[in-house]
Amino acid sequence: MMQYLQSLGTIAIATAVGVLLRPYLQVTDLAMLLLLAVVVVAYRLQRGPALVACLSSIAVFDFWFVPPYHTFSVRDPAYVLTFVVMLAVALVMTQLTMRIREQADEAREREQRTARVFALSRELDGTEELKAQVGVVERHLKQAGPWNAAVLLDNSATSTPQSGNWPENEVFERLALRGAAT
Repeated sequence: MMQYLQSLGTIAIATAVGVLLRPYLQVTDLAMLLLLAVVVVAYRLQRGPALVACLSSIAVFDFWFVPPYHTFSVRDPAYVLTFVVMLAVALVMTQLTMRIREQADEAREREQRTARVFALSRELDGTEELKAQVGVVERHLKQAGPWNAAVLLDNSATSTPQSGNWPENEVFERLALRGAAT
C-alpha cells in the first residue's frame, strides 16, 4: 500500500512541477516530465505501483495539461493518439526499467555468492587436514543462511566404487554436499 502512495506522490510532484512550468513549456514537454516520473517509479518500486503510475500519469496529463483544463474531456481527437502512445511508451519503459533492476539484483546476488565461494576456497587452500577442512566447510555453510550445517563424507560417492576404503591420504576425487533447511 505504501508503494502505491509513493507512486501517486511521485506523479503528484511531477504534476505540480508541470503546472508551475506550464506557461513556459510545450504540451509534449509536460508529457515527457510525466514519463520521467513513471521511469523513476518503475526504477524504485514494484510492478503494480509502476503500472498505477503509468495510468495515473495519463489521467493527470489529460486533466491538467490538455485543453480544456481540469476536465477529462478532450476536444482535439489528436490527443487520443497522444494518450495511447504515452501509455505504450510508459508501459514499455516500465517493463525495461523493471528488467534492468531485476538483472542488477541478480548480478549482486551472483557477486555475493562468488565472494563466499572464493572465501571458502581460499580458506580451504590453507587447510591440509580433512577434519579441519570439514570444519571450514561447516562454518561457511552456517554463515550462508539461518540453518544448521553438517558435512557428511561418504566414500561410496567417489569415482571408484569398488575401492570401498577411505583414501589413505584423505583426499577425495569428488565431494557431494547435500543441504536441507530445518
